[in-house]
Amino acid sequence: MANNQPAKVETTKEDSRSAIFTALREVLRIYQDDFVVKTDKPNHCSLETRSPSLNGRRMFFAAAKVKKNYVSYYLPPLYMFPELANRLSPEGLYPVE
Repeated sequence: MANNQPAKVETTKEDSRSAIFTALREVLRIYQDDFVVKTDKPNHCSLETRSPSLNGRRMFFAAAKVKKNYVSYYLPPLYMFPELANRLSPEGLYPVE
């Protein structure tokens, strides 16, 4: 008797982390023309400001990085200006127009 059920595809934790990182990298790429891409590797992507800060170096803006058990997403402007969180969509990925 034939089994008409679709085959289950096993998704590993590594596949899940890779998919999450890819989605976050795409969000960061939206802003790559406004910032300097400091790192763009398969497991790490980061942006810096174009203009230097008071100490003469560019400021870190945002990053996504695959860790051993999770994917980190760093967005320091939200710590410095918490009111910016009010302008994020419920999904937290794209600014509300």
